[in-house]
Amino acid sequence: MNQPAAEDLLNRSQRMAVATTLRRAEWTLRHALIDLDAREQGILYGRSAEVSGEQRAQMEPEIARGLDEIARLAGRLDLPAQDIDHRAVMMGQLSILWSDLEDTHAEALRRYGEVTPGLAGALDPGIDALIGLVDRLLGLLADEEGER
Repeated sequence: MNQPAAEDLLNRSQRMAVATTLRRAEWTLRHALIDLDAREQGILYGRSAEVSGEQRAQMEPEIARGLDEIARLAGRLDLPAQDIDHRAVMMGQLSILWSDLEDTHAEALRRYGEVTPGLAGALDPGIDALIGLVDRLLGLLADEEGER
């Protein structure tokens, strides 16, 4: 029995929706493999995967099967690959961070309750320094046309 051609199975919007979801599924599965080995200790956070050797041994082939299925669907439906511009991702994350930092000034913290006298002097200079750092990073990432 002949199967319909890939271009006959999905309209443009459906193709984009399926590709986006499967791209996210692939990203999630590939990062699950990476996260199995994740060990990181930051200043205010740490991360590790508390996964036993038995769990890992079961997860890895499941993830491989998932990636195989994504490859099969992508081929069958002729889904386009997409390069992700990590520069743009960094700029987006830094922009969100800039906004979050602005909302961390002592005056903005009043929405959570009374602000202790002296908090602005203890907190705001450091927050302002971080905002300046984010602004400089955004400037370095901006393209030559002044994107920002």
